[in-house]
Amino acid sequence: MSIDLGRDYTVNFKAQGIYDPMSYTYTGITPSAGTNVAGTRFSNLITAGFRFGTGGIRVDYTTAASTTAPAQDGTPGNDTGDGFGINGDFAFGPVTVAAAFSSVDETNTGQSADTTNIGAVYKMGAFTFRAGWSQTESEANNANN
Repeated sequence: MSIDLGRDYTVNFKAQGIYDPMSYTYTGITPSAGTNVAGTRFSNLITAGFRFGTGGIRVDYTTAASTTAPAQDGTPGNDTGDGFGINGDFAFGPVTVAAAFSSVDETNTGQSADTTNIGAVYKMGAFTFRAGWSQTESEANNANN
């Protein structure tokens, strides 16, 4: 078991990194390659990870979440909400599957977003095949306006 505290990658980002075609390798030269609708990193993040055999589960919670992406210079977005996430990844021989779910609720704007990601990796000799699916459902609650 591991526990991480502070500004860290979200569990949704970590799950996507498993099956991302470039494994987030080229985000420095292709900024949109590292864009994650569920948030890449959050401040005040608490992550608990449990590894067992060839798989594992992670859960996270933050009080500084945002539904808006950070600026290109890395400045955080509107970090005024709560967020939580859960992911799991398991390897079965040459196949690795990963899935994640996260939810963000901004307190001052009333916006919320739920993101689900599923992906897989298949290694065949010198070749690696990766595929993934992501869906985000957003809602704007104007009760705070």
